Amino acid sequence: MAAALGATLNRDAHGDYLSLFAASRDAALLSANINDVQPIDSVFVNLNEPQALRKECELANGMGFTGKLSIHPEQIPIVNEVFSPNADAVATAHRLVEAFAEARKEGRNAFRFEGQMVDAPHLTRAKKLIKKAEQLGEL
Repeated sequence: MAAALGATLNRDAHGDYLSLFAASRDAALLSANINDVQPIDSVFVNLNEPQALRKECELANGMGFTGKLSIHPEQIPIVNEVFSPNADAVATAHRLVEAFAEARKEGRNAFRFEGQMVDAPHLTRAKKLIKKAEQLGEL
């Protein structure tokens, strides 16, 4: 996109995307989800900043991206670690699915779970996490 626009920058001095590029990234995430396609985040080109790569992966994962393109083999372990479900998160997701089954028997679709209020979007996210772990063979 930067090349098509003739842009020489897509990030500010802090490494954050400029607004046009951030909006396009957001639109790509939404479009992928609407069309039931895995949203994969764009590349991170600064090969000398593995902590910045990790930070960007964590942000993208939190936003709902399911992976990140890499441009160098040294990036792969960080990308895989951040985007792979960890055992604690998967265990929590299983507990949440079980808690929902019990709550629904009582006619409740929102309830307190491990100190927070949960409802249908939490169940959806838990099921997606479990499915991802299954697909990666981590269960």
